[in-house]
Amino acid sequence: MYELNSFAPFYSTLEDIVVFVLFMIYDFCKINCYQFSCFNFRKFIGIAALGLGTYGAHAFKPKNPSYKEVWQTASLYHLVHTAALVAAPITSHPNIYGSLLTAGILAFSGTCYTVAYLEDRKYSKLAPFGGFAFIGAWASLMF
Repeated sequence: MYELNSFAPFYSTLEDIVVFVLFMIYDFCKINCYQFSCFNFRKFIGIAALGLGTYGAHAFKPKNPSYKEVWQTASLYHLVHTAALVAAPITSHPNIYGSLLTAGILAFSGTCYTVAYLEDRKYSKLAPFGGFAFIGAWASLMF
């Protein structure tokens, strides 16, 4: 469907890459959420939330204890927004809502997991975009 090599010359900044990823997620979520593939995708996100949360609670031992809190924050937001993603089919705009929640989970929680695991805050540049995606998803419920 999408070949990264064909799009790579046009996307050189972080913002361009974020927009490209958001559009890919939106295209994926155009599928009716009752269909099998989207349902499996939501199950995968839920399983990942539980697995990463369990890993963070029991096995993750960072050298700096503040990164344990970063992991817990990522896990909390991942789990809460996965539960919200289950309700996407009953919203008035399920494609927009589901796409923004998925983008937020990937950008915010994924960035926080990366920062905590690598114990390096230089990877945190994508987290605000995930936060804005979460805000946009919840704001889409007003319309």
